[in-house]
Amino acid sequence: MEHFKLEQWADFVRNVLKEKDKEKMQLHLDSGCQTCSQALNTWTRFRQAASRESAYQPPDGAVRTVKAFLANQHRPARAGVAQLLFDSFLTPALAGVRSAAAAPARVMLYGMGDYRIDLRIEPRSASKLAIVGQILIASQTAYSAASFPIALVSGNKTLALLETTEFGEFACDCESQPNLRLEFTLPDTTRIRVPLLQPALATSKSSSEASDSKSVKKRNLSIRKRTGKKDRPRGD
Repeated sequence: MEHFKLEQWADFVRNVLKEKDKEKMQLHLDSGCQTCSQALNTWTRFRQAASRESAYQPPDGAVRTVKAFLANQHRPARAGVAQLLFDSFLTPALAGVRSAAAAPARVMLYGMGDYRIDLRIEPRSASKLAIVGQILIASQTAYSAASFPIALVSGNKTLALLETTEFGEFACDCESQPNLRLEFTLPDTTRIRVPLLQPALATSKSSSEASDSKSVKKRNLSIRKRTGKKDRPRGD
């Protein structure tokens, strides 16, 4: 005797079969097939249980308890702005370096908790920046082989999505924009925000020399006025 499949008996119980198929299955049941009768009884009990489940309303106290538990399990990510620990632009440069034509790179060290973020920002042009950095854990003697996702953000706009290497290193080039920052998402759901303090492009060597020359002339003129001396004519 050929039996009907389980999914067919499920459709029979749900009353979604065509009339001719339903009549054929009913005739099969009337013939006394015990196997198909058991399948029909199983699906009938399943449907009755599902009907009761949809009408069930848990107690209000149980609902409040579960919601409170889930709220503690899914806390929002902690966020904080890293503290600037070192800035190379706050360290006076040597006398000969201050008048250099090329714009120097800006080196900074940020810290938040056990994390340290070393950054180097170098201007490529008037509108391009090169950013290189590394995130370290101060409490660890060796760096753990874990990568962190990083977002490069300007205001409310995400410019790029990065990821550190296994040594915590990262690098990218970007357009110079206001309010640039990096956002690190750590494994413990902590989010660190690091503002990118951009280096300004230095003036050209010729303009620097012209400015120095004007300063010398003004100083000499001030000295002559105080001493009453005048420029001696040439050839004397």
